[in-house]
Amino acid sequence: LTSLYGFVMGFAVDNLGVKMSLVVGSILQLGSRLLLTFSGSRFVVKAIIYTLLPMGSALQIPVMTLGIRRYTNDTNRSFAYSLFYAVMNVAALLSGWLV
Repeated sequence: LTSLYGFVMGFAVDNLGVKMSLVVGSILQLGSRLLLTFSGSRFVVKAIIYTLLPMGSALQIPVMTLGIRRYTNDTNRSFAYSLFYAVMNVAALLSGWLV
């Protein structure tokens, strides 16, 4: 669903810009996770999982790579991508262990 929302929300990223897309995506992620925490209804949980979470991810994950490409130059771009993917992999490794 994140890819589908990413395709649909591409116009929002173009109109909002990198910074505002990341801010809106973070707010959507935070709000949806808080709603999931305090929700007691199955319908609400499914609605959040199928709408707000993928929408927030679509406004964050591809936009981060776009921001790296846009705000780096040729000399430091490879280091920025390497650091980005290293942090993503370490976070994935630790999240599985911590959760």
